[in-house]
Amino acid sequence: MQNDLAAAKKGVADLKSTYTTKIAEAFAEGRFIKNQLRTSNGPRTLVSDLKTTSCSTDQFYGTECVEEDFDDALFTTTTATKTIDTAVTADTGANVPR
Repeated sequence: MQNDLAAAKKGVADLKSTYTTKIAEAFAEGRFIKNQLRTSNGPRTLVSDLKTTSCSTDQFYGTECVEEDFDDALFTTTTATKTIDTAVTADTGANVPR
C-alpha cells in the first residue's frame, strides 16, 4: 500500500515539475519578447535631449537644415503616466527616462 502511494506521489511531483518548467519557459520567452520590443528602437532618450530638424530648399535645390531643441512643454506628466512609470520601474528595476 505504501509503495503504491509513494509511486503516485512521485508521479504527481514529476507532473508538477513538468508544468512548472513549462510555465517558467513561457515567462522567460515573454520577458525576452518584451525586452526585444523595448530595445528594438535603440536606447531610450530623455525628452530634454530630443532635437527637431527643420529643412528648407531654395529654388536651386540647395537645402539648409537647422537643428532646434524640442519643446519639453508638449510632454506633461499626468497621474496615468506616473502609474505607468511606477509599474515599469517595478518591472524592470530602472527609471523611465522622460
